[in-house]
Amino acid sequence: MSDRYYAFIPQTTVNSKELNSIPATARWIYVVMVAERHGLDAPFEIPYTEIRRITGFSKPTISQAITELETIGFLEYEHGGLECNPNVYDLDAGWLML
Repeated sequence: MSDRYYAFIPQTTVNSKELNSIPATARWIYVVMVAERHGLDAPFEIPYTEIRRITGFSKPTISQAITELETIGFLEYEHGGLECNPNVYDLDAGWLML
């Protein structure tokens, strides 16, 4: 079995003013999250440590980028709580008028 996964990001998303209005760090984290869900349209978990390993961004940078993505409506998430569980994310394309 291959470890390769392909992430599909529609051209309308790539060219959107919403995605292009946020910092490159947030756009890159969005791409990482799209790839992490492995094409499934379902909530998923990804720890900050994994995002950091992939991107090299600091924890505050990751946190700020996730807040930016949530603010514009690209994702919703449920905080992992005080037990240090990973957050559960759900990517949302409801912001995009089709």
